[in-house]
Amino acid sequence: RGTEFMGSATSDFQSHPHLGDVAGGAQPRSDWEMQVHRLARNKSSKILGEQNISEFPEFFKKKELYVKRCAELGENMFRLSFDFGRLCPRPGEFDRELMAEYITILASIRDKGLEPMLTLYHWPSPTHLLKVDKDDTITAGAWEHADVLHHFRFYIQNILHTLADKDFVRQALQKAGFSKAKQDQLAADGLVRYFVSVNEPINLLLPTYILGLFPPFKKFRFDLIKQI
Repeated sequence: RGTEFMGSATSDFQSHPHLGDVAGGAQPRSDWEMQVHRLARNKSSKILGEQNISEFPEFFKKKELYVKRCAELGENMFRLSFDFGRLCPRPGEFDRELMAEYITILASIRDKGLEPMLTLYHWPSPTHLLKVDKDDTITAGAWEHADVLHHFRFYIQNILHTLADKDFVRQALQKAGFSKAKQDQLAADGLVRYFVSVNEPINLLLPTYILGLFPPFKKFRFDLIKQI
């Protein structure tokens, strides 16, 4: 029998919606972040239910505690996701600084004796792939963009390239305070063996283009489903 896994799972956006300096004019990087930024500016949002920004989990700030608690519970796997919109904020751009932070999270998970599982796409998409009107209403979603597959391929290729770049991994771990021996070990062993390509693919269709609950908030647009 193979190894049996039991663990916890997070989504990058859900566990830590990035606000940045909203008051200073920071721009959201994804369609989902657009809604949180609206809340932060006391504007209406299409997010269902009451949202209290002060109660957001802030996983990035508390990642060590989250992973530590999972290990204490006897778990042996921790699933997390990367964010397409955050890592690719503009066409042809890949945020290597954020990628280095993701790498330290993966290393912390493995260092605590847990196996990381990485979800490559968990719904948020870059704002530069959207069409938005003057009222910040999304008129066309990212997966309707004619070149979305090109941009998505760019995103995946850069993730895989940096995960395989041992020098980049060592630099990220050194900055995070990992010892030289631990840097070498983690770089040699690799950080991720288990991947999920798309989280719940049905949600790219049902709540987005039929029920109108997720960005781009369209209802009964069966005609657009044919293009996805």
